[in-house]
Amino acid sequence: MVFTRGEAGPLMIRPCINLCNMLRDMSPVFFGIYAVCCIEAVPHSLVGTYTALSTREYTAVLYLDGEPLDSYSSSGVVSMPRRAWMREGPGRYIWNSTKGRNMQQWDRGMADIFNHTGPYMSAVVLQGRFGCRIEREPHVSVTEAFAQYGLNGEDFLYFQLTKHQWVASAESALPIAKKWNRDQDNIMETEKYMKHICVSSLLRSLSMEEKESQKTFQPNASVFAKLSRNPGKVILTCLVSGFRCGNTTVEVYRDEDILTEDDGLWSSGIRPNGDGTCQLRRSLDISNSTEAPYSCGVHSTNLTVKWDGVIWGLAETRHRYVLIVPFAVFLIFTLKLTHSYIMARKSRDASGIC
Repeated sequence: MVFTRGEAGPLMIRPCINLCNMLRDMSPVFFGIYAVCCIEAVPHSLVGTYTALSTREYTAVLYLDGEPLDSYSSSGVVSMPRRAWMREGPGRYIWNSTKGRNMQQWDRGMADIFNHTGPYMSAVVLQGRFGCRIEREPHVSVTEAFAQYGLNGEDFLYFQLTKHQWVASAESALPIAKKWNRDQDNIMETEKYMKHICVSSLLRSLSMEEKESQKTFQPNASVFAKLSRNPGKVILTCLVSGFRCGNTTVEVYRDEDILTEDDGLWSSGIRPNGDGTCQLRRSLDISNSTEAPYSCGVHSTNLTVKWDGVIWGLAETRHRYVLIVPFAVFLIFTLKLTHSYIMARKSRDASGIC
């Protein structure tokens, strides 16, 4: 579902975006203003999404800068954060605290909404979305903060920060909105989350992300070949994994020559491993009888791996052939020996009768 209502933050920053676009298109005199005021603005976000059935079992996913980094559920699914800093040391405490504070927002409303809708609906799917978006340049500013609920695929209830109150998106949500607006503790806790807790959690998480990004990652590489569908060809692949996601260059060499797309080289593109590192495959078709040396290298490191000449599938076929041929010879010899024994036995038996 799509939550269409939320805090008015995006509406407030739209004139700024328009101003930046206007400054960019004007004369060079204004370019300095554009560079200082507009270029440095990089948005960051922390968002938690929750889905629960009428049984009150729920699943949750937490996103940092739009990337799903953690998921868990009430049915005992173990939380598996995707970043190393989230699983150990001070970062583990920070991330667990972040999850706990988001969960408080969800738990606060889930019970009330289910108690209200349960008697009237046989099946209920409740969704929640809580979080904030900020910019850190030239100073930290909140561009959007939201606490929202959806019911059965439709917007249901959201908190409007500028008016300090819950607003019903559906008529059936009016009783709950009135109840929560009379509860000053609810109002204060929700505002505290949207104005301070979410932003603080986001900034601390970003700080840990930046520390993690400064670590040196040593990638690993392998070069292998397997049978191709094209007769007389094999697919040679260079696989590099465990490097920091970004502009990493991987080269495939024949002798000392760098191979390119003109030589038939193709790439899988950089793909995330889910732990903050990435992997990349580069492959090409080569003759299965080639004797040329192939190797794979990663720029900015001293990592170079040579192909050992083994062809997957073909080596297995040869291995099976080596095993099958002796067994077949042994089987034929045994059958012939058995046949000779039986014939000799019959001959002796016939002589005795005579």
